[in-house]
Amino acid sequence: MIRHSEIIDRVKKIISTNGLTSSSFADKIGVPRSSISHVLSGRNNPSLDLIIKILQSFDGISANYLLSGDVLTPIQPIIDKDQKYNNMTLFPELDLKNEPKEEVKIDEDLVKSVILVYENNKFEILKNK
Repeated sequence: MIRHSEIIDRVKKIISTNGLTSSSFADKIGVPRSSISHVLSGRNNPSLDLIIKILQSFDGISANYLLSGDVLTPIQPIIDKDQKYNNMTLFPELDLKNEPKEEVKIDEDLVKSVILVYENNKFEILKNK
């Protein structure tokens, strides 16, 4: 059974671990400051929306930790997502590493189409003519 008071304690720990105030935490996850104040005071229980926003805003926090206290990975301070995932692709084997790799040659005549996915989740299909 999920205990709301324990989730609230973990939220407080996330706030303190990352050196945030409740106001800056609310701003970081994109909720009204009063929502965080009400949750931290115990007036309101954390909503699913609030939990999802915390998980989306903090890479080092797992749902298992936030909901049940299971620590699969330690709580980590906020890191810049752009720095951490700067060179990542959809396919881990293609991620850029520090070691130089041989350039892969692609026969353009064999490419049927390419799908571009944008940050706003829109996409574009480019077909080879």
